[in-house]
Amino acid sequence: MSGINGIFSTSLSGFNAAGAIINTAASNIANLDTNGYKSRRANLTNAPDNAGVQVVSITADPMPIGTDDQGEELSNVDLPTDIVNLKLGDILYNANAAVLRVADQMTGTLLDIFDSGPRN
Repeated sequence: MSGINGIFSTSLSGFNAAGAIINTAASNIANLDTNGYKSRRANLTNAPDNAGVQVVSITADPMPIGTDDQGEELSNVDLPTDIVNLKLGDILYNANAAVLRVADQMTGTLLDIFDSGPRN
């Protein structure tokens, strides 16, 4: 996909990826102290024809971290990693918002050019 529509499509895919990263990190942080909870991760890849990015899957990390005094498996959430992932999602979201603003400005300029063209 090319042109202005391609820009909008690419930006939308970035918003979806940012949302998946933020939602996954937020879920992990919310379950930090939930025994047996497995940390999750959003897996991203290039979209077909390099038209942005797509969320391939959300996977759980099966790695055990240990047990509590009652022998229950602890959560394997790594808080620093998820805080970084929240920031990464925020940066990705803001970058795509900037792309969307530029595409909007380009569309407006294009419409202005067509509107100010020769009249018969």
